[in-house]
Amino acid sequence: VANLLPRSCLPGTELASIITLAPGLSLATGALELASRSVVSGSARFISATAVAFLISLGLSFGEEIAALYDPYVPNVGAPL
Repeated sequence: VANLLPRSCLPGTELASIITLAPGLSLATGALELASRSVVSGSARFISATAVAFLISLGLSFGEEIAALYDPYVPNVGAPL
């Protein structure tokens, strides 16, 4: 992306590409089901949405590391956990 658009913002581009994959509705539904004492379905939905969010962040982290291997000018904007 940086080669095509030299003034593009890498974190903004990443966020725009994954925002539709964010499990916000599933997290909210799981929390509402847990609040209404539907423990089994609420916890299953909440854990599933949390796992999806974790896998998306893991994929972004791997993608940034691979991009940094091929292009040393990719800025390191993420902080290690």
